[in-house]
Amino acid sequence: MTPSLLLVEGLPGCGKSTTAQFLARQLELACRSVRWHYEQEANHPVFAQPYSGSTWQGYFEDRLGRWAAFAAEVKAGTEVRILESALFQTPLLTLLRADVETDIILRYLALVQDVLRPLGPMVLYLRHPRPDEAVHRIGDRRGSRWVSGHVQQLDVSPFAVARRISGMPGLLAYWRDHAAMCERALTASPLRTLVVDVATGTWDERRQRMLDTLGVPWTKEPPTAPGYLDRFAGTYRGAGAGSRPCAIDVHAGGLRVNGLLWPDNPLLPRAENVFDLESWPLRAEFDEDGHGAITGMRLTGPDLQWSSLERAFIRL
Repeated sequence: MTPSLLLVEGLPGCGKSTTAQFLARQLELACRSVRWHYEQEANHPVFAQPYSGSTWQGYFEDRLGRWAAFAAEVKAGTEVRILESALFQTPLLTLLRADVETDIILRYLALVQDVLRPLGPMVLYLRHPRPDEAVHRIGDRRGSRWVSGHVQQLDVSPFAVARRISGMPGLLAYWRDHAAMCERALTASPLRTLVVDVATGTWDERRQRMLDTLGVPWTKEPPTAPGYLDRFAGTYRGAGAGSRPCAIDVHAGGLRVNGLLWPDNPLLPRAENVFDLESWPLRAEFDEDGHGAITGMRLTGPDLQWSSLERAFIRL
């Protein structure tokens, strides 16, 4: 029986968002009611509201209260809920960068798991044995803007100041410590866990293992009709002043978009003229005229914490 709560964890670039979305789509195809909570949703059930107090004790009480409220909501509902980065990564980004003592961090993570334990959740941990390699890979994938943003945040943190580290070496040192902390928390976890090594094998093999563990059959996407995807290819521009264009093209038998979010972002077929943006909680719905020609695109889905993403685009 699939647990009512799935917690997807791992280093940046290990496929957490892609995996969470894949599991949500497969559960839907298996006729299960499911809700995926993207880590940076503006209305995230645990992290939407920043802590406004001034003490760590207050912070822990606030977050444990939010976790308890979320657990009660899951218990009362019928949906399978999927959270990525919520159990380990997001708390560590706050606590470890603030140089909170290791024992205090681990104790807090244990208390969160005690709150969730009655739900019988499963932790899906995407492990990369070489954190430096994982960070370099995601930096190459997401570009220098992603790297520089993380470096700037870390350089002014108590973690970096206490260790006199900065720049890319400091960022790599942080993620090594982050990975080690996750491993310690996972070793002590009372929750059911599945550890998947993302440095070996293929994603098809990893996905099959996860679905087998969850008792969910893998429903393969049906092939698209020849030429069907070509009608969506083109350049689109947002309606707002000064908006940048984005381009959609056909690549390797599927659609991808550039200039909107991450480079070469695949679009996953969902229904006629409707696609999910891979790794994002966003859906692209294409408009057409009376002759079947695509005239525009609309993005639906939750607001994101860091972005005022345009939602309506016209085809140029």
